[in-house]
Amino acid sequence: MALMMVSPAFASPRAVAGAWFDAGGSEVSLSSKAFDYVRLVPSVRDTAAIVSLFKDACVRVPVGTDSARSAIDARADWGFQFLDVDAGVPSGARLDGWQAKDVSVTSQVEAWPLAECNVLVNTAAATDIAPIVDMVSALVGTKPDKTYRTRSADGRRLDGQTMRWSAAGPAGETRHIYASAYTDMNGAKALHLGLTEARH
Repeated sequence: MALMMVSPAFASPRAVAGAWFDAGGSEVSLSSKAFDYVRLVPSVRDTAAIVSLFKDACVRVPVGTDSARSAIDARADWGFQFLDVDAGVPSGARLDGWQAKDVSVTSQVEAWPLAECNVLVNTAAATDIAPIVDMVSALVGTKPDKTYRTRSADGRRLDGQTMRWSAAGPAGETRHIYASAYTDMNGAKALHLGLTEARH
């Protein structure tokens, strides 16, 4: 069964929660007939809580099968549900997903060239990227090495800004960490934190 990476501006409302970064740092969404995401509702959580989730689910652990589960289990009151998405990925690959009503966590290895972990939250208003940059910089121990206008995989610009950091992972592997706050072409506002690394 095939996976398709599509621009978030043109993804169906049910595919919005499957947000990823491609190798160039563009926003993409995941679409598959094997599963269906429910559109996230605007969150009332503070950004520090979202960055803390990203730290525990993605940054402080190796990217891999079930790697975010302990962070999810520690937040039982958030109402996460496991997404059964393995049927939609290539043989031998693994994609894990958890979704609460306002935030999703997704991670994968072997599904495409980069191993990856993401936290996506829909927001009621546009997110100020400056405090996010400060929090992520403190988390990874370095400042961003690239800043650009948020873009989708098909090259269309979205209304927002993306920051990228380069940092070492738990085993010394090179990682790219992204923070993107944007409004898509449908008017939905989102904060997307993601981490990519070369597959081992």
